[in-house]
Amino acid sequence: MPNRFSNQTYETSSAQEKRWMRPVAIELVAFNVKNTHKIYLLGCISVLAALYTHTNLFVWSAWFSFHVVLIAMRVKLMYRYLKLVNRNQIDAAALYYEKNTYIVGISGLLWGCTSYLFAYSEQYLLNVMYLMYVIAYAYSSVINFASHYPSMRLFILSYGTGLLLSFAAAGWLIPSLQTGLMYWLLLGGVVLFVTALFKQGLQLNRIYVNSLLFEYKNIQLIDSLTKEKESALSAIASKNRLIASTAHDMRQPVLALDLYANWMTEDANMAAELSPKIKIATRAVINQFDAMFDLAQLNEDQVKINLVEMDVLSILQELCDQQQIIAKARGLVVRRRLKSQIIKRDPILLKRILGNIISNSLKYSQRGGALVACRLKKQSLFIEVWDTGSGIDEQELELIFQEFYKSSTHAGTNDGFGLGLSIVKRLSQKLGHTIHVRSKLGAGTVMAVEIPLCPKTT
Repeated sequence: MPNRFSNQTYETSSAQEKRWMRPVAIELVAFNVKNTHKIYLLGCISVLAALYTHTNLFVWSAWFSFHVVLIAMRVKLMYRYLKLVNRNQIDAAALYYEKNTYIVGISGLLWGCTSYLFAYSEQYLLNVMYLMYVIAYAYSSVINFASHYPSMRLFILSYGTGLLLSFAAAGWLIPSLQTGLMYWLLLGGVVLFVTALFKQGLQLNRIYVNSLLFEYKNIQLIDSLTKEKESALSAIASKNRLIASTAHDMRQPVLALDLYANWMTEDANMAAELSPKIKIATRAVINQFDAMFDLAQLNEDQVKINLVEMDVLSILQELCDQQQIIAKARGLVVRRRLKSQIIKRDPILLKRILGNIISNSLKYSQRGGALVACRLKKQSLFIEVWDTGSGIDEQELELIFQEFYKSSTHAGTNDGFGLGLSIVKRLSQKLGHTIHVRSKLGAGTVMAVEIPLCPKTT
């Protein structure tokens, strides 16, 4: 849309606005034009009834035949356009209309040339009727096409061309007309009329552009408010789930700690027996607080990344030693196949990721345990955690990374909020890691973290 058609308030400054306005403007044209075919035909019949005894038979029959063909073309255009719109193929409908805008030009040219039919008539009433037709049809068409500037411009240019051609043809066929002052006054009046018509069309187009831009901005504002509302409701729901999950899942280890403390108060000799259990319960509480802290930082986008060069072997050994204590208490074992590899990563965040994966693998293992392994492939280091758990159904592979998700079909411990793998995924995205999961029901799961390596570290 040309910039000169925008006022000081709204301007089509973005390609997105133009893309939105194009099909809407064409839809307005279709709405205005789709029910005018009968009126168009009646207008042709009225002109024919007024002139068929005053004009050459070949001329008016050819004129009427052209209009009948044009009406058929208009009906076909509107039918196919509306069919695409009803199928919700808006862009395809707009493209189809624009490919057939030449029909608008033919319509304007034919009606402009209609003035030639009246050139032979000396009857005052016929000339008055012609003047009424010129003004009425021209202005009604400009109003119908005003929302879509290319259609409006094409109609006015073709209509004005038809008027000028008709006057030129009449002057050439009837030389006596050119000797009269009235002929040249009428010719000048035609030029002024087309100019005024074009200016009126520009004003209408400007009004349409401003109204469409206002509608577009309202739609964008509503969409923005809707998204903000949904985001706020989602955040509230997430916090509510976290509170509910906290109250439920933290209750068990805290009650256990309270119970162990009472037993030790009653019998100090039970300290050796209760100490491992206290350590496990304390670790469960700490893990849950860590999960809450990690989630809060991720939601507030406050996670700071501090890249340093380190040997991944030391981190993995530390994690395996920590998890081995928990595994032993449940009759499980953490095996390892590790290798030394220098990487440049954030050690704290990497521990969070790998610790959650190892802990999760032990949680859903009733026998055996977990295997932590490293392997190099091309320009990446794969840290894999194999478990002997119940496995994950293929339909749940994406769900396990959602916040608060706990599979009802997997046998495992009830500790935790269902946040571990969600945190793993979000932290991995921040660090540029890729998570791979393979699983088989009844056989276990393999979860691997792919860490890209710099060429000099391979």
